[in-house]
Amino acid sequence: MSTGESKPATADPALASAAIAAAGDAIVTTDGQGWITSWNRAAELLLGISAEQAIGQTLALIIPEAFRARHAACFRA
Repeated sequence: MSTGESKPATADPALASAAIAAAGDAIVTTDGQGWITSWNRAAELLLGISAEQAIGQTLALIIPEAFRARHAACFRA
Protein backbone atom coordinates (compact mmCIF):
# COMPACT_ATOMS: atom_id res chain seq x y z
CA MET A 1 0.00 0.00 0.00
CA SER A 2 1.45 3.37 -0.91
CA THR A 3 1.75 6.11 1.67
CA GLY A 4 -1.10 8.55 2.07
CA GLU A 5 -3.67 6.26 0.49
CA SER A 6 -6.43 4.53 2.36
CA LYS A 7 -9.08 2.06 1.47
CA PRO A 8 -12.47 3.72 0.75
CA ALA A 9 -14.97 3.30 3.55
CA THR A 10 -17.98 1.12 2.89
CA ALA A 11 -21.36 1.65 4.48
CA ASP A 12 -22.59 -0.95 6.92
CA PRO A 13 -26.39 -1.05 6.47
CA ALA A 14 -26.95 -2.53 9.93
CA LEU A 15 -24.87 0.19 11.58
CA ALA A 16 -26.65 2.92 9.60
CA SER A 17 -30.04 1.48 10.53
CA ALA A 18 -29.10 1.33 14.22
CA ALA A 19 -27.85 4.93 14.16
CA ILE A 20 -31.06 6.17 12.55
CA ALA A 21 -33.20 4.24 15.04
CA ALA A 22 -31.26 5.65 18.01
CA ALA A 23 -31.13 9.25 16.76
CA GLY A 24 -32.83 11.90 18.83
CA ASP A 25 -33.72 13.78 15.65
CA ALA A 26 -36.53 12.85 13.31
CA ILE A 27 -35.06 11.11 10.27
CA VAL A 28 -37.19 10.32 7.24
CA THR A 29 -35.74 8.80 4.09
CA THR A 30 -37.30 8.55 0.65
CA ASP A 31 -36.53 6.86 -2.62
CA GLY A 32 -35.90 8.74 -5.87
CA GLN A 33 -39.61 9.18 -6.51
CA GLY A 34 -40.34 10.67 -3.09
CA TRP A 35 -41.87 7.58 -1.45
CA ILE A 36 -41.06 7.26 2.26
CA THR A 37 -38.75 4.29 2.86
CA SER A 38 -37.89 4.78 6.53
CA TRP A 39 -39.26 6.74 9.47
CA ASN A 40 -37.56 6.61 12.85
CA ARG A 41 -39.04 6.74 16.35
CA ALA A 42 -38.18 10.43 16.76
CA ALA A 43 -40.22 11.17 13.59
CA GLU A 44 -43.12 9.25 15.12
CA LEU A 45 -42.94 11.31 18.30
CA LEU A 46 -42.49 14.66 16.53
CA LEU A 47 -45.09 14.18 13.81
CA GLY A 48 -47.58 11.88 15.55
CA ILE A 49 -47.54 9.38 12.68
CA SER A 50 -46.28 5.82 13.11
CA ALA A 51 -43.65 4.34 10.83
CA GLU A 52 -46.24 1.76 9.79
CA GLN A 53 -48.57 4.55 8.61
CA ALA A 54 -45.81 6.59 6.93
CA ILE A 55 -43.68 4.06 5.03
CA GLY A 56 -44.97 3.67 1.50
CA GLN A 57 -46.60 7.12 1.48
CA THR A 58 -45.22 10.19 -0.24
CA LEU A 59 -43.82 13.15 1.65
CA ALA A 60 -47.14 14.88 0.96
CA LEU A 61 -48.06 13.17 4.21
CA ILE A 62 -46.13 15.86 6.11
CA ILE A 63 -45.83 18.70 3.60
CA PRO A 64 -48.32 21.52 4.08
CA GLU A 65 -50.96 21.49 1.35
CA ALA A 66 -49.85 24.87 0.00
CA PHE A 67 -46.43 23.40 -0.91
CA ARG A 68 -47.43 19.96 -2.20
CA ALA A 69 -47.70 20.89 -5.89
CA ARG A 70 -44.24 22.47 -5.90
CA HIS A 71 -42.81 19.44 -4.13
CA ALA A 72 -44.46 17.00 -6.57
CA ALA A 73 -43.06 18.96 -9.52
CA CYS A 74 -39.56 18.01 -8.40
CA PHE A 75 -40.29 14.37 -9.21
CA ARG A 76 -41.85 14.84 -12.65
CA ALA A 77 -39.76 13.69 -15.58
